[in-house]
Parts: sequence; C-alpha cells; structure tokens
Amino acid sequence: MRALLLLLAAACPLEAIAQQAAHAATPKSATNTTAGAGADASAPAPADEPAFVGVEAGSFFIKNFHPTEGVKQKIAFTLQLEAPAEGAQRTRDLLAALNGRFRDEVITAVRSCDTEVFQEPSLARLSRSITARLRRTLPQLAVGKIYFTDFEYSEE
Repeated sequence: MRALLLLLAAACPLEAIAQQAAHAATPKSATNTTAGAGADASAPAPADEPAFVGVEAGSFFIKNFHPTEGVKQKIAFTLQLEAPAEGAQRTRDLLAALNGRFRDEVITAVRSCDTEVFQEPSLARLSRSITARLRRTLPQLAVGKIYFTDFEYSEE
C-alpha cells in the first residue's frame, strides 16, 4: 500500500497540479488590478445575460395549526418574484389580475410544508414548494426565483 502511494506521488507531483489549478482559476482581470479595477466595475453586463428586477408579490401572515404535533405556527413574510426587466410590468399586471388565486396558492404551499422547513436558514425547500405550485397552477405567470423578506416564524 505504501509503495503504491509513493508510486502515485512520483507519477503525479502535487505541486505541479496545484500550480496549474491556481493559474487556471486566476481570472485575467486579477493579474492587473490597478488598471482594471475601475473599468470592470462600470462595464455593463454582457448582452446575452438578461437583467432581472424584483417584483413585490405581497405580504403574508399565516396562522397554521398542526393538531397531530400540537403546534401552532405563526408565519409572516413578504414575497418578491424575480422577473426579466423588460417583462416586469407584465408580471405586475398579472399579479394584480390574479391576486386572489396567487395568494391562495402561496398560502396552500406554505401550509402543506412541515415544521422543519421553516427553520432552515436558506428557506430553499419552502421556496421550491411555492415555485412548483405556482408554475403548475399559474403557468401564465413566469415565476423565476422567489425571495423572502421580513420572514418571521414562531411556534406556540
């Protein structure tokens, strides 16, 4: 076993691999930071990447009771959707037209989640649950990413 490790170390020097990886991982703009620092910050985003804006989708306050667990939950948050900059007004108009249905679907998605979903720091599972439900029931509303602001959760 020891001979095999020595043979591998001789055939594949780690220092050379580490240097190659560091050289490949170094961005070209990092080699000249004094001249390119101001120019990179003011450069516009590439044309093929669409710009996104946040569209406020409303504030929610939900009281939920799980009788099997004996837990009363209070959940409050403000929801924002990510929309392309050129389609932001269309998204706002759709949210205004579908406000009741949108709110029902978000509340249903939140109430169907387990207690531990609200306790994770990133709220990734809650976000996936809401996104999946909205994409299935309201396909005309292009839902990208969902962001939570002012999220509060408490149990009694």
